[in-house]
Amino acid sequence: DIIINLDNNTDKEGVSLGPWQPLSANIASLDGNGKKITFTGKTLNVAVQESTNAINTGLLFTSVGQDTILKNIVINIGGLETNTLHIKDDNIENATINFGILAGQNDGLIYNCEIISTSADPITGAKAFELIVGAKYGLTFGGLVGVNNGNITNSRVGTEYFEEIANNGSSTRISCYPIKIRTTGVVAGLVGVNSSKAVISSSFVANTSIENRSNIGDSSKTRTAGFVATNNGTIAYSYVKGIERTILETRLRATGASVYASGAGSVAGFAYYNGGTIHDCYSNIECKSISSAVAGFVYDTSSGAVYQCYSASKVESEVQTTLATELPFIGVG
Repeated sequence: DIIINLDNNTDKEGVSLGPWQPLSANIASLDGNGKKITFTGKTLNVAVQESTNAINTGLLFTSVGQDTILKNIVINIGGLETNTLHIKDDNIENATINFGILAGQNDGLIYNCEIISTSADPITGAKAFELIVGAKYGLTFGGLVGVNNGNITNSRVGTEYFEEIANNGSSTRISCYPIKIRTTGVVAGLVGVNSSKAVISSSFVANTSIENRSNIGDSSKTRTAGFVATNNGTIAYSYVKGIERTILETRLRATGASVYASGAGSVAGFAYYNGGTIHDCYSNIECKSISSAVAGFVYDTSSGAVYQCYSASKVESEVQTTLATELPFIGVG
């Protein structure tokens, strides 16, 4: 067993990686101890070399083993000098790529891990993260993990502040910038697919915009949601939100972040498809589609259960039809 700990002897600024080839995390545990792992460089290409129908890859790890624990890991994408990440074509036909910034697939336990950006474009005020894959590939994208078969708890993508831990144990609050994710396929802020035995709890996506540029009308290949695209497991005590506004102590709908399908497909604030259980969760984010219906919380929960949840999401569809396309909570269920 291999146990890795980024302890207080690690420099306050953490670790910088670039160029980096993602590895498989088949170790006992990795404790990041709250230190930033910053990806740097002008180009960052993740090459796909496996001859398989499901390819796992990410910025840090390809996959997380069943007996592996990842905890207290902070990934900072603010050091990337490029806004675009390419996955190379290696003559693999009809493959699906599972991509997450932490890992492509998780079979273990992820605890207290987060994705942040400490820099931004001076014009937009946000950090863009665009993933481009070859035409031969399908894509399942999650801001943290592509496919979750294990457990994720107390983890997050995007935040307004980050507590940086110094070597003496003291902490300094530093500001973080909004993250703008642009890609195609099955796309969500935290996890692309949460499988039937998987659990996500006490986690959130905040200050993060998601744009799905896919032009494929097949709903199994094009899904857009703020938290998880497909849930067949359990999600509890979690949320997705933009930047909340308050006037005279009255909380208003969040702005400053959105879930947006600029090509084909419907959109949901929290989950696109739910075939499992979601409870004690909420969404408060702007949702928009130019070609299909929009639901504030879950688009399709016809085979699942949702309870003790709410949505304050703003929903907007540009479709001109007599059918209802702007659905405040659930689309089909």
